[in-house]
Amino acid sequence: DMPFSSQYQIRCSAIMRHAKLKVVVLSQYAIIASSLLLLFVSKIVIIGASETEIHNVCDTSGNALDGTSSCIESRSDIVAREKFSTILSNNDDDLIIKRRTFPEEEPLICLAFLSCCGRTNLLEQTLKGIIRHMEEDEPQHLKYEIAWVDNGSGKEKQQFIASKFQIEHAVTVENMGLAWGMNALAFDMCTAPYIMLLEEDWLYMDEAVAEQTITRKISIALGLSVLMSNPIDKQTGRPIKGFFLRVENEILRDRVYEEAFTRIPGSYDQQIKTVGYFPSCMDINKNGHVFGAFSNGASIYDRDIFRDVGRMYGEPGDIFHDGFVEGNYSFRVGLKYCGARALLEDCHDGNLGRCMASFAHIGGGHNTRPNRKKHMECVDESWIFYGTPYYDDFSKKDCSKDLSDISTQLRKNAEFMVFNAIHNKDVFEREKQQREHMRNLAKMIEESGLHLDPVNFRAQFGPQMSSMSDEDIRNFPSKMRKQADSPHQIPGFWDTLGRPIDLDF
Repeated sequence: DMPFSSQYQIRCSAIMRHAKLKVVVLSQYAIIASSLLLLFVSKIVIIGASETEIHNVCDTSGNALDGTSSCIESRSDIVAREKFSTILSNNDDDLIIKRRTFPEEEPLICLAFLSCCGRTNLLEQTLKGIIRHMEEDEPQHLKYEIAWVDNGSGKEKQQFIASKFQIEHAVTVENMGLAWGMNALAFDMCTAPYIMLLEEDWLYMDEAVAEQTITRKISIALGLSVLMSNPIDKQTGRPIKGFFLRVENEILRDRVYEEAFTRIPGSYDQQIKTVGYFPSCMDINKNGHVFGAFSNGASIYDRDIFRDVGRMYGEPGDIFHDGFVEGNYSFRVGLKYCGARALLEDCHDGNLGRCMASFAHIGGGHNTRPNRKKHMECVDESWIFYGTPYYDDFSKKDCSKDLSDISTQLRKNAEFMVFNAIHNKDVFEREKQQREHMRNLAKMIEESGLHLDPVNFRAQFGPQMSSMSDEDIRNFPSKMRKQADSPHQIPGFWDTLGRPIDLDF
């Protein structure tokens, strides 16, 4: 469902000797945004199974299997009829970015995308970023496939994506919801043993926003190397089956080192003697730990966990709360498995979330569902525990008995998107103005030539710039311009849930 906190945002005012202009200068990390995943769970309560019903499954003729007339198609029937297609008709001249091998045979990892509600502009940026990353940064022989589900963006937008990118498996449908799309990707479309969930708005952190360390550049291969070693968390005894590459809450413990040599997947000669990672496990005794082992965005998983845990609840026909689809699945995964993270750069500032991330959320302000409780239908957080041994022991809110079906909830979500866009319009405009201001600042510094004299630069702007190397100072205007032009969000406008800062509506 994001991005980085500005760790070193510095506003310095000085008279520039050469340009004779008063400017405000941001530090080299000014636009590195950081977003720790804020959990929507504040405390734990449960709902009973008897109060949740699943609609009947249709046979191929459209009749309910139990003989009744009420019938809602299951995901598997719709999948079979859609006949997920391999897109081979791309004209190379039309491609935005070309893959080295397409289609890929026997891929090791499936890059899985779920777009919704017309947000293909975000998907376009995300696809460009990940394909460039896989082709240029990750080991050359790391085989990958791409699977994509689009929920209701409209034929024109869907066809644009299909014609501009090489995608092995794709299906475009009306909006069937988060659960249907994720289940289709994990169970029916991907063929690789590992899957990386990217939704439509988890963008690789390139040089505009993050240091391009070796470990960040091969972070997907690094995650795979950890998972392929079949590690077990010693404290809980749970297998580690997931690897997070996003800015996350810091649900982790001391670093663990695997002593055996580990070959980097996709590389014939790269090995690492020890793989250091931090186990991340759910703790049901601690508030906010639901997402310890699973998340929908920028995370790699062994696909076996989906077969073991089962489908996500919240497909059309389910009586389930759409706002708790991810939280419920995270809890169910966390009861059996753990995840892991690794440091991808030296973390001098102590911001582990950013130092462990290679992907950031760019969807702030474009939310597809309400993310404030006052806009949500029946905020009964007990939905998190549905389908587990815990839910029967807790009280439930009366409103859950009258919760509308998923299709109705999705229609209400679409109405909220219009409401949300109206209120966020001014914020997007201010963010746009800030980007233009940054471009102007970069131009002013370049014209003054101050960045070419690091000693004078530090003297002008004081101790805040003392940690910058001479090279950093010389590249300062260029980096600022790249940050301004980047699809990555800049700080000060959106919180970690994509809501406008200092604006409550």
